[in-house]
Amino acid sequence: MPLNKTNKRTRQIEPEQNFKSKVGRPQDSVWEHFIKTPLSTAGHFAAECLYCEKKWTRGRPQELQVHLAKDCLNVDEETRREYIQKILQLYNDDDTEDNKRFRIEQLNITDFWDVDQNSVEPLSKQKQEAIDQCLLKAFVCCGTPFAVVENPFFVDLIRKLQPGYKLPSREKLAGIMLSHAVVRIEDQVNSILGKATNLTLGLDGWTNPSGHSIYNFIIMTHDR
Repeated sequence: MPLNKTNKRTRQIEPEQNFKSKVGRPQDSVWEHFIKTPLSTAGHFAAECLYCEKKWTRGRPQELQVHLAKDCLNVDEETRREYIQKILQLYNDDDTEDNKRFRIEQLNITDFWDVDQNSVEPLSKQKQEAIDQCLLKAFVCCGTPFAVVENPFFVDLIRKLQPGYKLPSREKLAGIMLSHAVVRIEDQVNSILGKATNLTLGLDGWTNPSGHSIYNFIIMTHDR
């Protein structure tokens, strides 16, 4: 049964102030929902969820946020929504006029191909993130193995097209980038279903080459 926010397990750890480093950024507030145990490297901690007891040998705030937003089965709905919103906030500027203009401008090949590769400048954060999202969609929708992103020939291709673009690692592409995309899509789906009045449930099934049965459930609304 899901735990209420007030019922989460009591932390059996030292006071918070003992973990504050003398320098550096303050700890992310997500740690309020985890037991953290100091590691040998200063400023790094192992983590254990206060709701479901899942453990990480090294807790990273972005991964812990994703856990609360979509993976933890025991977290209360208020906390889940809080961290869904935190993740969505990272992408809230996608529909600004500047981004719309960029999506139009990127139809021009010169936005991707810097002819003078001897004077490469880093891309703006906006362009870097826009290409990141296109890259992720291409890999997922085409069923391309994430390891390809580190293939030397693929890396060389991207460098030729846009030398200023920094490719994500396989771990980042298949990890936090994919997890954030799942959170955003699930939120959009839940929003659509929450507003729908008539729903139709469709079912499809098949067997993969390994002989495993796969079932696909599709919910259809009046509009789609």
